[in-house]
Amino acid sequence: MQLPGPADQTQPGREPRSGRGAVLLEVLLALGLFVVAAAIVTGGLNAAVERTIRLRAQTHALDLAASVISEIQMGLRAAQAAGPESFEAPFDQWTCEIEVGPYTFGTENAAGLQLVTVIVRGETPPMVQRLTTILVSESGEAP
Repeated sequence: MQLPGPADQTQPGREPRSGRGAVLLEVLLALGLFVVAAAIVTGGLNAAVERTIRLRAQTHALDLAASVISEIQMGLRAAQAAGPESFEAPFDQWTCEIEVGPYTFGTENAAGLQLVTVIVRGETPPMVQRLTTILVSESGEAP
C-alpha cells in the first residue's frame, strides 16, 4: 500500500496545482467584467439623471413664460418691452425679458397685431427659453 504524498495529484476531490491558478484567473476576469459593466451602467444613469434635470428646468421655464404671456393677455402686465426682471420668490433665481414688435406677414405689417416674445433665463442649470405669441395690440392699431 502506497501512502499519498504531496506530489501525488491523483486523489479524488483534489485539483492539480495548475487548476488553482486558472480558477483565480477566472475570478479576476469575472470581477473585471463586473467593474466595467457597473461603470457603463453608472455612466448611463448619470446621463439620464442630468437630462431629466435639464428637461425639468426647460418645462419650468416654459411654464413661467406662459404665465407672463397670460398676465399680458389678462391686462395685468403691459405688452411693452421690459428688461430682465426677476420673478418673485420662490422663483427668484429666474428672470424674464419681454420683447415686443409689429407682426409682419410677408412684406406687410398686420395692422393691430403684435409679436410678443418672453425670454426666461435660469441660473441652475443654466437655461434660456423663449416663448413667442401673436397678440392684438391694445389700441387695435400696429404699434
